[in-house]
Amino acid sequence: MEIGQIRQGVEFFRELHATVIHEDSDGCGNPRRLLRVPVADAETGYLQAVQVVCPTTGRVYHLGVKPTVSTCQEAVASTFGLRGDEYAPIRET
Repeated sequence: MEIGQIRQGVEFFRELHATVIHEDSDGCGNPRRLLRVPVADAETGYLQAVQVVCPTTGRVYHLGVKPTVSTCQEAVASTFGLRGDEYAPIRET
C-alpha cells in the first residue's frame, strides 16, 4: 500500500461524514479513533470502524467493529474476540 492509498482510506471516511466517537492512543503512543458512519440500511442506522496505526510500518488501517463498542480499546479488543479489559498486549507489532 502506498501513501496515496492510505490517504484515500482516510479521505473515504471523511467523505462519508464519519463522526469520531472516541479517541485515544495505543501502547506505542499511536492515535486511534472510533468512527461512526451513517448507513440507513444498517440495523442500527450506522456502521463503525476503528482507525489504527501499525506501529511497525506507520500505515493507517480501518477495522470494522460491532456497533456495541464505545471506546477504541473495546473496538480493538473486539477484533481479537476479547473485551476491552482483557486486551493488554505486551508488545504491539
